[in-house]
Amino acid sequence: MKPTRQRLLDLLKNRNNQTAAELSRALGVTQADMRYHLSKMVDEGLIVQAGHQRVARRGRPARRYILAADALKDNFDLLSSALLTTTLADLSPQDQNTFLCRVAEVLVGVIDPDGPLSQRLVHAVEKLNDLGYICCIITIEPPIMTMIWIVIR
Repeated sequence: MKPTRQRLLDLLKNRNNQTAAELSRALGVTQADMRYHLSKMVDEGLIVQAGHQRVARRGRPARRYILAADALKDNFDLLSSALLTTTLADLSPQDQNTFLCRVAEVLVGVIDPDGPLSQRLVHAVEKLNDLGYICCIITIEPPIMTMIWIVIR
């Protein structure tokens, strides 16, 4: 099943200019959950508020939402995720590692495999930032683990 936000984007592509109540009914989620996702998606620039709808009863007017222009540009993250998942599913763990190393080399270039991990991580993050990603290294103290945080824009 698709995540709620992806389902919401799909719904707004077909039925633009909807209220939170209309969207929550269509997706089968509570209005509170829908308002939470709408708020996050407005913050991310995926949707915008497109006015209000007066309600017959007392209370605030219902906000209407439409897709932001940027949301219609592409969906490469979903495509790349599907391609990666499908490709890795048929490979042994060793072949998966080989494949992912080749992908990393294409993205960030060859990194000395014998170099210190911290140096390799810094190099990878710098290269990904050069490609337009927003990356940083996060270390959980005491050094239990190190992660690379990547935001795809």
